[in-house]
Amino acid sequence: MKIIVIVPRREEFLACEVLKGLHRKGVELITSAPLTNIRNAYHIGTHDIPDTKYYSDDEVIEHSKSADYIFVLWSKFASLYANDFGAKLYLLDKINLPEKTVFIDGSEYSHTGHEYPGQNRKDILSCTKGLPWINQELRDKAKWYFKRETYPEDIVEHNIIPCPYPFRIEDIQEYQSNRDIAILCAFGQTGTGLRAEVQAACNTIKHELPVLANKQDGGRSRYLDLLSRSYMTVDAWGGGDCTVRKNEAHMNSIALCQQAWGIVDPYPFEDGKNIILYNTTDEFLEKSNHYLQNLDELIAIGKAGHQHAIQYHTTEKRIDYIFDIINNQIKWTDE
Repeated sequence: MKIIVIVPRREEFLACEVLKGLHRKGVELITSAPLTNIRNAYHIGTHDIPDTKYYSDDEVIEHSKSADYIFVLWSKFASLYANDFGAKLYLLDKINLPEKTVFIDGSEYSHTGHEYPGQNRKDILSCTKGLPWINQELRDKAKWYFKRETYPEDIVEHNIIPCPYPFRIEDIQEYQSNRDIAILCAFGQTGTGLRAEVQAACNTIKHELPVLANKQDGGRSRYLDLLSRSYMTVDAWGGGDCTVRKNEAHMNSIALCQQAWGIVDPYPFEDGKNIILYNTTDEFLEKSNHYLQNLDELIAIGKAGHQHAIQYHTTEKRIDYIFDIINNQIKWTDE
């Protein structure tokens, strides 16, 4: 299989995992720019993808004549009011094969990746979606529009296909036989969702083991070490409902207590079986206190979450899902 890839202007988690997954599946990638152009300080995936040959615009257009698909990978706009996200989108017009075009939209807040004035990411009843929410230009030019943050109405009104972050096997840490942390509640910022509220609630929980509920210093390696030693960790909405924190917990068999999503998960986790869900701070406290008195249940939920993640949500499984959609093996609408 040969796929043209319109590479984003900067490193983005979903874009990196799609590139990585396609490479692992043995797909021939014809990229619009060198991957070295999007490797930066985020270190969220491109370093795991081998360098690919750089193709000129003319070569990309020539290869498109025999390519199976054209994948367009989103990245955050340079500013709220930029015209597009900086990739070589003009190639889509020159290729002009919408029937083969796939758009992977990894945006949060709005389709630009920026908050709009007045947007409220703490509204737990009906999260305000920054407008415009859908990239209409790409909706018109792509047969398949996959989106990280997909609400039920997006499927019905715009034929958007849910595509949350996949889970990285690279995030699995060495198994910890002796867990010594009751709860890890560590956020990079606390301005969205119920992050500030659950962090404050954690500081009221009493347990014989430590409850860590502050911003953790020491970088990502330190965070993953603390995570692997915990019975339970906490997640709440960030720029979008879908977060990398969720993936790291499940991949390390740690029970996740997560603010319930408003977006669609194509293979959802089940409350009390492989995840713990809450909608309010009171519900978070009630469930946390229950499970901390039953640590064996947390271990079982963590293991079940890992099994579900491996079965449905790894990078490779997300690529399988994308092609199942493309090949009509899975349908979200009747179109």
